Amino acid sequence: AADDYKAEKVKEIGGSNFDVKRFGKDFDECQQYALNYCQDTGALYAPPFNDIDVIAGNCTLAVETLEKMPEEAEFAVMANGGGGLEAAYSKVYEHYSPQTEIYGAEPEGASSWTAAIKNGGPIDIGEIDTTVGGAAVGKVGHIPYDLCHDLVSQTITIPNEEVIRSTVELW
Repeated sequence: AADDYKAEKVKEIGGSNFDVKRFGKDFDECQQYALNYCQDTGALYAPPFNDIDVIAGNCTLAVETLEKMPEEAEFAVMANGGGGLEAAYSKVYEHYSPQTEIYGAEPEGASSWTAAIKNGGPIDIGEIDTTVGGAAVGKVGHIPYDLCHDLVSQTITIPNEEVIRSTVELW
């Protein structure tokens, strides 16, 4: 499910240590392919968000962000996808910067976090728009959801056109 840019960066950084395989139209199909591949070959599967160790690793990014900020933040906005990054930031900020409000942002065509909040837990939202690849997840992880659903003040749905425009401006 990685776009061309991500796939090229993995090849560039990892060299011959990595073999990038791309499969499926969305995260769910890609993940199922990866799980089957790992089962068939004995390769290691590294879950992208629904794993406590992955979330703990993301916590290091949240701590680094806090250390680089000149003052305490009033709020922080986290991109939603499966919820791993949001869970990490939420837990770190809860401990080190409890006055900071956490907001989630997700693409309009893949609003799985909003659906999970309305449902009281993760739910498969069915067909999703994959325009925003990294956040295009049909169901948030139960581990990130359990860790932070009560710490996120609000989730904002962003029109895909705005995400694309912003991406073009930043690149």
